[in-house]
Formats: sequence, structure tokens, C-alpha cells
Amino acid sequence: MRKMLVLLVMVVVGVQAYPVPAGGLYQLPTQTPTFVEPEGCLEPPDDYTRVTIGNVVLNQRTIAMLEHAQELYGGPIELTGRHLTQGSYNVGAVALSFGTHDGGGAVDISVRNIPQDWSIRYDDIEPLVYALRVAGFAAWYRSESDGMTPHIHAIAIGDEELSYAAGLQVDGRYGYFRGFNGLPQEDGIPIPDAHGGPVLCQWMLDLGYADLRDGEEVQLPPYMFSPEQVIYVNTIWGEELNLRSAPGLSNTIVSKLPHETRATVLDGPQFADGFRWWQLELADGTVGWAADEVGGTLTLVP
Repeated sequence: MRKMLVLLVMVVVGVQAYPVPAGGLYQLPTQTPTFVEPEGCLEPPDDYTRVTIGNVVLNQRTIAMLEHAQELYGGPIELTGRHLTQGSYNVGAVALSFGTHDGGGAVDISVRNIPQDWSIRYDDIEPLVYALRVAGFAAWYRSESDGMTPHIHAIAIGDEELSYAAGLQVDGRYGYFRGFNGLPQEDGIPIPDAHGGPVLCQWMLDLGYADLRDGEEVQLPPYMFSPEQVIYVNTIWGEELNLRSAPGLSNTIVSKLPHETRATVLDGPQFADGFRWWQLELADGTVGWAADEVGGTLTLVP
């Protein structure tokens, strides 16, 4: 889907595929028209006491959610036992996590047949992802195709101690409530959720969350911008984009922009030092120039 040399881009949503011209637009499915709370929804406790399970640290709110998901799932994968491979408050420990485990509410769960033959329990993946979602997690299966060891990655919705990156996975540009898989992409094209879209409970709505699948048209690269257009910084692995006083690598850095910083285009493009530069204004009034592609990543996206 992300290859730039193909004539058609196939956007896969569930079992449907939509061909769109490269450089064009694709439209995502709209949200479920009527809210129906799924069976099993349970508001988690407001308890952020930190607890250590083995070598994994979690807050009590996340543990309660995992225990509830275990009841809903009812299978052999132990969500608060030997299958729990990574927890929260784990600053900088795993580069591939790009900061999602730096705060609270983040867990990784192995889907292997432990301790027998360590094969992947494929039949358990979808029931477990759904149980985690009903229990209040933004959850996805991660595999080798994502460049990761097979596991389920889950972020506790509404956790007051979520890291910046974890919060974006819930409702950011690539986020769960927008119907995507939570992973930033070098080409800026969000990848649709492979598990059927977000699950909403009333307590999530009460916290201000919503189904954000609004059927918006998503522009495909190559990207060109115009004055007054609102765009986003697109960086991966926790990197930041330099905003400089003028086009060119020798000019002063006026700000470092994290992933999904919102900005308004003022001018551009201009070309300097092998990069294409755009003048941007940030929400706080800061103005500077940023390159729209660095090391193969499209760093500015619609």
C-alpha cells in the first residue's frame, strides 16, 4: 500500500479494498451510526498506585483492566502473568516503542504458547484483542510485518499518566479512535485497523472520547501545501523535526517539533541544501522553516 512506484494504491479496510490513484485521495469508512455499548464494558478504578509484577511495572488501574479483559477472554494467555512482557513507566527502554511505554497505561502481551512450544496462538489473537478493547484498551496485534516480535500492544484509554506518544495512539492522526493501527508511517499514510475498528463504552464517552472515523478524505503523497493549510509534523521512533529561522541547515534552530505537532503553512516551498522547505507558524506564534522530507520520512503531512 505504501509503495510509491505502483499505479494504484490499495487501501484495505476490513475485507474491502479501494483502488485509488497514487497522489490522489482515499476516503475512510464512517463511524457506526448508532452507539450501542458492547456487553462487558466496565469503568476502571481511579487508582494509580504502582505495582510490580515480575519485572514489569503497572498502575493499579491498568491491572484492574487487564484482570477484567482476562475474564472476558477466558483463554490460556495470562494477561497479568507470564505473558506480560512489557509494562509502563519504562522510559527509553525499547526503541521500537518510540515512547509509548514511557508513562502509564501501556502493556505488551506475548501471544506465544508459553511454556510449551512457544508457537504463536493465532486463534487467540482476535478474541483477546476484542476483550482488551471492551475492557478499555486501544489494542492491536503487532507482528514481523510491523518490524516487531509478535505480541499484542495495548494502551489504557483515559489513563491520566499516558505518555505523549501513547496518547497519540489513542486519538491522534494514526490513532485507534480514527480507525487506524496506531503506528506512524514514513509516507504519512495511516494504515486501517485490522481488528474491526474501535470499541466505545459509555465511560469513554463520559471522558470525552468519541468515534473519530468521520469518512474524511486522506491525501496520498506526493504532498504539496498551500498558504493557510493546516499540516502535521510526521516523525517516527520518537524523533523531532528541526524548525529553523530560514531555509538551510546552517540556520538557527528555533524549535524542535515532536510528532503530530500542528502547524499552519505560511510560505514555500524553497530549496536549500538538498531539502524542500516550508515556512510554518505554530500554535504559540513561533514561525520558522522545516524540511518536508528527511532520511526517507515525509516529515510534513496533511
